[in-house]
Parts: sequence; C-alpha cells; structure tokens
Amino acid sequence: MANFHDKIVLNKYLLSLFGIDAIGSKIISKDGLEVFKELKYSSSEGYTEEGNTRFLEQLKAHLYLTEHVTETMLQQYDENIVRYTHEISDGRDELIVWKYFQYLSLLFTEIYLDKFFSNKLHLQNELNQFVKHYNAKQIELLGGKKPKKGESVFQVTPFKETDMNKLAFWNATGSGKTFLMDVNIK
Repeated sequence: MANFHDKIVLNKYLLSLFGIDAIGSKIISKDGLEVFKELKYSSSEGYTEEGNTRFLEQLKAHLYLTEHVTETMLQQYDENIVRYTHEISDGRDELIVWKYFQYLSLLFTEIYLDKFFSNKLHLQNELNQFVKHYNAKQIELLGGKKPKKGESVFQVTPFKETDMNKLAFWNATGSGKTFLMDVNIK
C-alpha cells in the first residue's frame, strides 16, 4: 500500500462502522441524510455536566450506533478523548474545545487504535474485506464494465501487516493537527 490515496479507504472503512455508505459519490447516513450534519453546529461543541463531549450526545441521539460501534464503546472513546484533552490543556487558561472535524479525527483514531491493539490481524482482515467491497463498488459504478482504454478505475491495494502501523491525518492548514497529535501521543 505505497500509494497515499490508497490509505483514504481507511476513512471510508471507519465511516462504514457507523453504518454509513461512503463508497459512492455521496456520503449519507442510514436514514439518507447528510452525515454528521448535527455535529457541525456550534451547539454540539463543548462538554456536558457529566464530563463528556456534546458530540457524544449527538452521536447517540442520531443513531450512529451499530454492532461495530456500540454506545459503551463510544462512551469509552469519548472519555479517553476528554481525559487526554484535560492533560494537554493543563497549564492553559481554558480547556481545549474541539471542532467537529477534530473530534471525528480523534474518535476515528480511538476506534482504530482500539481495534489495532485488541487484534491487529483481525483488523487487517476486516480492512481487506472492506477493500474487496470497495473495489467491487468502483467497478459497479462503471456499470460493471471494465474501464475503456485510457480510462482508469481507482482500485485499492490490500493492507499488508506493515501498513497497519501508520495513520495519516489529512486536514486543512490551521485545523489543529498539532493538538490532535498531542492527544494521539497520550
């Protein structure tokens, strides 16, 4: 998996754990609406009295729970994110408040690392099953036909064990990647 663009399939795999089809041209939720739309509102930012993020409330309220991402798992991931946020905010005047795209980066990393450290081989197998599905869907989008001469279809190569130790963040300049990496180091 030498091609950087192959690694973007990891994001699509993580979305699929929430029951979201991110293989086609549009990314929609199970109920046919724009994905994570409610997370984009500023009212979703910040923390609850219980000490969780408001994003957690939104994820649970909008039925993003599946057999792959349960309420208990989301709760644990959110608690980790909040704990690490407190740690990197130590010495600052205010607690860091994440934007939705930062939170999703942290959440997806929590999910990946949980799966990676629980059973790396199982994660690799899951990813490669997703890659097969993804590649088949790319051909299906062409109407099941092979690409014409000069036309290309984006096909992802399977994940090898050596690919599993790397994660990439593709966020805009000024989007807080350094803070995200601080949390990931924790």
